[in-house]
Amino acid sequence: MLFGCFSEENIAVEHFDKGVVHFKLGNLKDAVKNFSNAIRINPDYKMAYYNRGLMYFKLAEFQLAINDYSNAIRISPDYPKAHNDLGKHQLAINDFTVVISLNRDNVAAYYYRGITKKNTLN
Repeated sequence: MLFGCFSEENIAVEHFDKGVVHFKLGNLKDAVKNFSNAIRINPDYKMAYYNRGLMYFKLAEFQLAINDYSNAIRISPDYPKAHNDLGKHQLAINDFTVVISLNRDNVAAYYYRGITKKNTLN
C-alpha cells in the first residue's frame, strides 16, 4: 500500500504548490483556497500564510493580508518577507503624512492615509 507516502505535511505542500500554480495563472481566489487548505492541514506553515497574504493584498483584502503577514511573523519572527510587506503599510502612512506636511490642502493624501490606517490597524 502507498498510503504511508501521503503524510499531512506532504498534502499541505501539495496544496501550497497548487496555490502557487493558480497564482501564476492569475487565479487568485483559487490560490487563496489552496493556501488556506495548506494552513488548515499545517497551521504553522509560514510560507502558506505569507503567500495567502500576497493574494489577499492583490485582491484588495488588506486586513486579511495584514493578518496573514502577522501570522507568518508569529510563526517565524525572523521571516524577512513578511516583515517587509507588513512594513510597506506603515511606510505608506508615513509617506502620506509627509505629503500632508508639504501641502495641508491635499485632500487625497488625507483620504489615502486614512484608508491605509484603517486597513492596517483594524
